[in-house]
Amino acid sequence: MHLNWEKLWIKIEQIIILTCLNLASQIPDLDCCFELFGFDVIVDSNLKPWLLEVNSSPALAIEGTVDQQVKPDLIKDIIGLLKF
Repeated sequence: MHLNWEKLWIKIEQIIILTCLNLASQIPDLDCCFELFGFDVIVDSNLKPWLLEVNSSPALAIEGTVDQQVKPDLIKDIIGLLKF
């Protein structure tokens, strides 16, 4: 089976967007803070993504090689999105 990364990411983004739209009314609109969510998604053998859970305070500790590759840039991107 050929893996189309672009199509898979579009499906994952759709899951995240629909989940955020569903949660939007429950999140207070405050200028003094922000919320970071961690989305756990699994992809089945048919390349269909499934949402497992949404974490309201995902771990940002760097505990392994993958964390070292991903989390520093993630934190930089988060800070870059904030408007001080």
